Amino acid sequence: MLKTQVMSMLDYKWPLLDEKGSPSSTDILSKIYAKIYAKTGNLGTNSLFSMSVEPDSKNVTNYIFVIDQVYFGIGRNQLVNATSPQNKPIVEAYKTYIKQSMMAFDSELEDDELKRIVDDVFNLEAELAKSSRSQEERRDSNSMYHMKSIEELQQETPAVNWLNLINSILDIVNITLKADERILVKEPKYCNSAAKLLRSTNRTTVYNYVVWCMLRALAPKVDPTFRELEFAFQRVTKGLKKSEPVWQKCIRALQNAAADALGRLYVDHKFSAEAKDDMNQLVAELRDSFSILLHENQWMDKETKKEAYKKLQSMIPKIAYADWLTNNTYLNNRYKAVGEISVEDSLINILSNFTHNEAVHDLKKIHTFHNRTEEWISGSAVVNAFYDPEANSITFPAGILQSPFYEYGLPSPTNMGAIGMVIGHEITHGFDDSGAQFDDEGNLRDWWSNDTREEFNKKAKCFVEEYGNIKDEQAAMNLNGENTQGENIADNGGLREAFRAHRVAIAKTGAISSPALPGSGAQFDDEGNLRDWWSNDTRDEFNKKAKCFVEEYGNIKDEQAAMNLNGENTQGENIADNGGLREAFRAHRVAIAKTGAISSPVLPGLEKYSSDQLFFMSAALVWCSSSRTEELKQLIQYDPHSPGKYRVNIPMGNFDEFTKAFNCPSTSRMNLRDKCVLW
Repeated sequence: MLKTQVMSMLDYKWPLLDEKGSPSSTDILSKIYAKIYAKTGNLGTNSLFSMSVEPDSKNVTNYIFVIDQVYFGIGRNQLVNATSPQNKPIVEAYKTYIKQSMMAFDSELEDDELKRIVDDVFNLEAELAKSSRSQEERRDSNSMYHMKSIEELQQETPAVNWLNLINSILDIVNITLKADERILVKEPKYCNSAAKLLRSTNRTTVYNYVVWCMLRALAPKVDPTFRELEFAFQRVTKGLKKSEPVWQKCIRALQNAAADALGRLYVDHKFSAEAKDDMNQLVAELRDSFSILLHENQWMDKETKKEAYKKLQSMIPKIAYADWLTNNTYLNNRYKAVGEISVEDSLINILSNFTHNEAVHDLKKIHTFHNRTEEWISGSAVVNAFYDPEANSITFPAGILQSPFYEYGLPSPTNMGAIGMVIGHEITHGFDDSGAQFDDEGNLRDWWSNDTREEFNKKAKCFVEEYGNIKDEQAAMNLNGENTQGENIADNGGLREAFRAHRVAIAKTGAISSPALPGSGAQFDDEGNLRDWWSNDTRDEFNKKAKCFVEEYGNIKDEQAAMNLNGENTQGENIADNGGLREAFRAHRVAIAKTGAISSPVLPGLEKYSSDQLFFMSAALVWCSSSRTEELKQLIQYDPHSPGKYRVNIPMGNFDEFTKAFNCPSTSRMNLRDKCVLW
């Protein structure tokens, strides 16, 4: 069934052995690419160039056409350094996956032919990876802002007919751009290198690679044979012992292809209005908590702090679901391009209809107004939370508003420690190493003074080094303090924010109102525009503090993976984790203070714990997880979040209030000697 439908869609078999009877390079980059996009959207065209319609980072009210580098079938580092002992098992498993997928389409291929085709496809992907930039390099949003006309791109990169390629994609919504249309090219060097590579590569190899990328994304969702092949691959890369149940794969596919429809079903059957109202109050308390942290901040100058307060006040909370989700007329129109489907249809046809609808929905946005209040970054049936820098919004879908993150009616320390810490985490993302590049409106703009930026970088470096120095014993790898910098900052800040709110809830300490922050989210303003709104002095101060997180996490070696954490890659998340914890604690204290109670109601069996201890226990519970060694190594190398246990132990070890709550001696591993603090 799958083989027949793919060949019918492409008009060519797969894989092809030689150039005889193969499509021309022009056809691959127009007709075939367009056919795949029309059926599968970005799901199936993540092979050569990523093409989408997104808000203009420096004018976020306007949607524009965007070209970017792609993601790969395995990690970028594994493709670039394919022969290293650490990467070789994954590379071999990936080649086997490609080989067996080709055999599923053509069982008569000779071994020598098959090996040659597989090697050619892999080598093309590896060369594309070498032309791309790493996650760490892409943390600077300004480095990815290159506006140019299609004509200018054509002159710089003549190996690809860009106007033809772009218009072949837009043809499904009957939109045609002219050569003078200005588009955003995020990675010009990648586009140029990739285009030259395509010109010098056998077109049969290009075709085989493009189709392979579509199949690895689509086939396991709809075909039992490919599900088994994917599972065999994941046994090596993730250490899986048994395959994910088919029903879970179906739900996951629907989350991508029909997120709003699935969200409506979830909200109608599994979500209560009381929870939404309660969350609105919690978000308000966490925002107040961050405002107080900002008021007490000693490393930001007055002007940058004023801009930061403006961004905080302009931050849009999106809780549970959008109002339009319950509007049947809107939803029917939203899925109009799906067309007629029946339970008798094949799964691949149903999924293709929905992914086609998503492609139409996204492409039609070009030249339209981006409403940062109405647009949601996620569906509602998702267990996650988000900060969107180009909307300057924080989103908490209905799916996350359940145990262990939240339960309506539980005592304040329990919810404040869990979902409160997550709220603080997302708020902090607006002021981590990435979010700090965007101003109050969401535009890419530098709003930091040089001095503040320097101070921030010093503090952020602490986190990069702190996490980067951790070696995970299981993985036998150090964490990536650089890649996780933003998340680590958010983890630490979120904890502090939540704790402050928790503390104010216990006993009033005097209300402080003030104008009520940088990393990746702080690159965006209050409306989500990529804009520099930091003074130079404030930016410098921020960077000093952020450096602490990079080093702190980067120095951690995970014993299981036997790898150090990536303090750089996880910097933003680490800042958010630390800040979110502090914000949530402050909000917890505020909430208790409002009730006039020194201690809150306790849960059965937990009577011996203080409200502060319950707060930290709840915060720790949400990151409780266990990973197989193979998966842990992947997480350390590529995930912007630090592994779960470090998202608990490091932010809490950095926080004096935690050590006080549990009377940790100075020699305790949970009482870090050199504490990183940013928010």
